[in-house]
Amino acid sequence: MEKVHLDFLGPLPKTKSGNEYVLLIVDQFIKWVECFPLPSQTAEVTASIAVREFFSRFGCPLHIFTDQGRNFESNLFKMECESVHIHKCRTTPYHPSSNGQVERYNRTLLNAVRCYLNGRQDRWDECVPYIAAAIRASVNRNAGFAPNQLMLGREVTSPFELMFPMPPSSRGGYKRSTCSG
Repeated sequence: MEKVHLDFLGPLPKTKSGNEYVLLIVDQFIKWVECFPLPSQTAEVTASIAVREFFSRFGCPLHIFTDQGRNFESNLFKMECESVHIHKCRTTPYHPSSNGQVERYNRTLLNAVRCYLNGRQDRWDECVPYIAAAIRASVNRNAGFAPNQLMLGREVTSPFELMFPMPPSSRGGYKRSTCSG
């Protein structure tokens, strides 16, 4: 991952786990998205999650794009970036569209959370990993592939697909699948 975009969504209604924010990290090229429900958006929390959960798993990007939030502009976050030779770029003030890569996923995540929860606002953080997985499994119009395919070289089988398999597309396929086993 060469260029990633970071942004926070929130504050959202506080969950039973104490979370009010989601840190989104999106790869600019393959559109891989990671979402981290968090209780706060302090510089300490932001830097810790970026390093511990993202950089340690996917490696350090060459460039990070963020808005001018205090957490991203803090000395701590700047030092973390400098220590691993990441060039930090910031967006124009009061123009969230200049970080459109991640803003689009903020909207997608928020809409999906609303649909998924059906009014149960104290548990939104429990569905965030599943929504992120669905985003990564969706074909991106510009890339022509799902982020899973570009990142992992294959499509991922979800637990849902194993629990509720699709019916075979032909009668012969249905007969073979029901008689084979």
